[in-house]
Amino acid sequence: MDKIENKQKQLDKLVEVALSGYLISKVDATVATTTPSIVELDVSHNLLSTWLEIASLTVQLPQLRVLDLNSSRFAPLDAPLSASLASASLASAFQHVKVLVLNSCGLHDWSQIALLDSAFPVLEELHLCWNRFRAFPDNVSGFESLQTLNLESNQIDSWSEVLHLSGLKSLQKITLNDNQISQITLPNPDTQFTSLRMLAIIGNRIADWKSIDALDRFHALEWLRFSPNPLVTDLSATLARTLFVGRVGKLVSFNGSAIREKDRQEAEKYYIKYSVRHYPLPPNSTPDKVKDLPAEFYEAHPRYQALAEKYGAPMSEIREAQNLQEELIHISLSCRLLPTPPSKKLLPASTTVSNLKVMCKRLFQLEVDEQTLWFAASKDDPVPELMDDDTRSLAYYGVKESTEIICEKKFVPKSSFKKQY
Repeated sequence: MDKIENKQKQLDKLVEVALSGYLISKVDATVATTTPSIVELDVSHNLLSTWLEIASLTVQLPQLRVLDLNSSRFAPLDAPLSASLASASLASAFQHVKVLVLNSCGLHDWSQIALLDSAFPVLEELHLCWNRFRAFPDNVSGFESLQTLNLESNQIDSWSEVLHLSGLKSLQKITLNDNQISQITLPNPDTQFTSLRMLAIIGNRIADWKSIDALDRFHALEWLRFSPNPLVTDLSATLARTLFVGRVGKLVSFNGSAIREKDRQEAEKYYIKYSVRHYPLPPNSTPDKVKDLPAEFYEAHPRYQALAEKYGAPMSEIREAQNLQEELIHISLSCRLLPTPPSKKLLPASTTVSNLKVMCKRLFQLEVDEQTLWFAASKDDPVPELMDDDTRSLAYYGVKESTEIICEKKFVPKSSFKKQY
């Protein structure tokens, strides 16, 4: 009992308080005298239904910096919240709040969020996860101090709607995980998201490399979380990282892993070779200089010219890609699931991945749709390359004499369910 009494005597020193799910519906005036030192307050999953009720609580907490209102249901505002607070002598209620959490609040209309602006003058983080936002007004503005916006698990299906948020001038981090976005563009890099440093867009529908090239247009983007998305479903984590680093020049972190200077140099060198090997150059063309490559090539690989000038163009790769199609090459097929030695073959460079899989089926008794084929361009190549297009040939992938092609059983992840709060 003495311990309990001692703790109760120290309520005035509490800085973090969690009252989630206590069915609180009213606030009295004793908070200021019992717990005046609260810095972080969680009153999620309660019955406080108006901003004035919340304000009558927070106005008694001058040290409050973090306010969690998850799973609350608020009566709609019809005027700026600051005006209602002023008329109720509650103007200072949210003056020092820096983090506001409104996850799972049934919100869908940004105009309601905009009415909070002047009531939260120093707000730096706004969390709006698991709501129903799909669209945003043109020219969203305000929230001059806002640096972090979390819109995970909403219903956003168009990047053009995300661009409307670029009027939030101080925004440095935006989280868009688990939405339905299929493409990224940045038409005006000098005016759109000029301060954005971190983007998380895990679990969307991005399937094209043009979206990744668009990320290179962001002036300040350095941190990116991307996987999983359809674009990288069939790529190894290593190859995906290498290609992203090659295409996006300012990244210092990808999927939570730091990118060192040496990592960047190796990735960029690999990327310029990879881009040539995987581009269908016109038949009988013999480019001898970077500028001789077709314009479509540069549209597909916007960073290629700058990287080729930095490291030197891999012209031998270009010429080999032209000549390889007509050659016969020795390869070996192996399966690490079996102890059998590699099977050596002499094949036309025009042999398709589909044909290789038929051979592997006979050799390794592994059904075609269960196979994944890999190869390393050289013994020193740090990134094994996935042969992910059954219609492409050995020449397309740049497979050379004495290359070992590895057949593995395709990994099919089990279904997973994300708990939502």
